Amino acid sequence: MRAFIVKPKREKRASDFVLTPGMVVTVQSRSNGGSPYMDEIRERYMQMYFIDIRKACCNLSDFEIKRAF
Repeated sequence: MRAFIVKPKREKRASDFVLTPGMVVTVQSRSNGGSPYMDEIRERYMQMYFIDIRKACCNLSDFEIKRAF
């Protein structure tokens, strides 16, 4: 498994939460590619911050993804 540090690029607002660049998570990915799957990122934000980033219509381009060593 690979570890990635995921950070929002900018602030996004939804009806019941605000996603800010300070909300950084570490994601363990099962993929062999260069970035984690969106579902893995969504699950981690649910675990850490109790927010559903799907409600804010987020996609991979909304996040800065770096490989953790």
